[in-house]
Amino acid sequence: SEASQVGDDKLFFSLSYFFLMCSIFATNFFGFSTTVTNLFFYTLPALFLVTTSNNQQPTDNIDVILNPRRNSSGMKDPTTEKPHLILSICYLISAIMSLSYLYNYFSADRAFAKSKEYRANEEVLNAYQETQNALNTRYESVYADQQAYMTANLAANLKLQKQTAHANELERRAKLFSDQTILYSPYNMYYYRTRAKTFYVLSISHLEDRKKSKEYYEEAVIALSKAIELAPTEPKNIYTLASLIQENEPVRAKLLLKKALKLKPDYLPAQELQKKLKE
Repeated sequence: SEASQVGDDKLFFSLSYFFLMCSIFATNFFGFSTTVTNLFFYTLPALFLVTTSNNQQPTDNIDVILNPRRNSSGMKDPTTEKPHLILSICYLISAIMSLSYLYNYFSADRAFAKSKEYRANEEVLNAYQETQNALNTRYESVYADQQAYMTANLAANLKLQKQTAHANELERRAKLFSDQTILYSPYNMYYYRTRAKTFYVLSISHLEDRKKSKEYYEEAVIALSKAIELAPTEPKNIYTLASLIQENEPVRAKLLLKKALKLKPDYLPAQELQKKLKE
């Protein structure tokens, strides 16, 4: 019958929707989120709601269809008035929240894009301010990752200018940004690489304090070692660690360079550093 056919169609559509959503969850969990999967993630529930809400029983009363708030006697039905008002308010609130979310996302990304332009032109202070604007609007690990390195550079510059108090505060913030980044994304190799650069800059800024300089240096080595652990076939991390420890551990640096060149025989920076260590 027609009713059973409609029921079968609804069941088929519901099952299809369920398995589609499961596939998206599996893709995001075992792989990573992309623009297309996010598009499906948000549009499929909307499609499901629209399809199921339109699948109502047919009626011969055209007036009821055109005026759902009126009953058969032509009077407004008070039982439907309030639910419609509540739904309208909910839709309005959802629309405002969605637009606010999108605007904040856009503003943060726009500020971060400006900071990248400033970094390319080596305008560290302006880049720092724009990235901070992005972080104030919306927290993202990638923002904090770059802010850690720029804050460390600003702290080092202020150290040279003998502005110790301000430099110490920026140094504290640089470590905080780096720690937050690793806390939110503990398996991102690129963040460990930035962490190594951040602590290396801080190490150089404390050359007059050998103990503190050594502590930051060791943190940089640990960060690079973790990056190598997460991406063992990435020669750049291996080369960077070799260049970092070449003075203190030349034997280990040579072994690392051999490993890097085994992974990428035409890796020019590693070749040059290897020649330098042989001299």
